[in-house]
Amino acid sequence: MSRAREISKLLGSNNTLPLPVGSIPSTSSPETYGFNKDTATNTDLIVTTTNQGVDTISKATFATFDDVLFSTSGYSFSLSNGDLIATL
Repeated sequence: MSRAREISKLLGSNNTLPLPVGSIPSTSSPETYGFNKDTATNTDLIVTTTNQGVDTISKATFATFDDVLFSTSGYSFSLSNGDLIATL
């Protein structure tokens, strides 16, 4: 069987790949996550978001971020033994 036929068997009626129910959050939206450490303790992680695109982040605040992630909304972040853990 050709590769094209194998793929065509996977496609739904509208020629898209069906995804398992619940595999993508239905309420996700574009999100900006900004990361930096608390300057007082230098150990606590501060995550600033755009609240699913509702809020804005000022240029001054953006400049303070140690790192930035542009992704979908719904992530939560934690630190474990110095490693950043992202959970969706």
